[in-house]
Amino acid sequence: MATGNPGTATVSNAGMSPSTIKTDCEELADSNEARRGELDSKTKDKTLVGAEGEGEGTTVSSVKRTAVAGGPTKVRSAHNNHKAHEKCPKTLAKGGSGDVRGGAPTLCGNYTHAKPTMQKSGHAEARLLDELQNAAPRRMTLNIDWRPKTGKPSKMPCENCHAMLCAARDCKHEITLCGKGNKPVALDQSHCPPTKASYQKLKSDMGE
Repeated sequence: MATGNPGTATVSNAGMSPSTIKTDCEELADSNEARRGELDSKTKDKTLVGAEGEGEGTTVSSVKRTAVAGGPTKVRSAHNNHKAHEKCPKTLAKGGSGDVRGGAPTLCGNYTHAKPTMQKSGHAEARLLDELQNAAPRRMTLNIDWRPKTGKPSKMPCENCHAMLCAARDCKHEITLCGKGNKPVALDQSHCPPTKASYQKLKSDMGE
């Protein structure tokens, strides 16, 4: 069970050296790799596993979350393509309801996906956040593994998912993102509300 601040180690350190203790961000990076490996074992569809087997053109994201008031910790993962979720329905989060994907409000009623809503709500991070619905505030750490078709891999959310993360923060969810080198970056008032300037500030803080 996670205790303390997001991004800190959550496993017992009894009998372990500091170098063997993994942070939340490192654990979530392992979850992303595990989900990619599972998907690769079930299909060779390049729209799902990416070109050349390196995942180009795909996003896999994982989140670790615990109710701020206390309770069990859950780890969930998602992919940006609905066909991936059909291949791995037990380990990949499907996302919001049909109503939400069609444009109904989500996240304590204060956010609606940008148009085209089916596409935007299908982003990996959006699927994970849409699962919250009207849930009580969560303390969560999110590790994004975006591997574009061209250019370097990124840990950044897109502008639309940045807006959704800020909306989640408005719902009192406490959010930490995993930046370059799996460095934890707390989403705070300097990153929200979502503007071009706050997005660039987040990008800088994420090391990109």
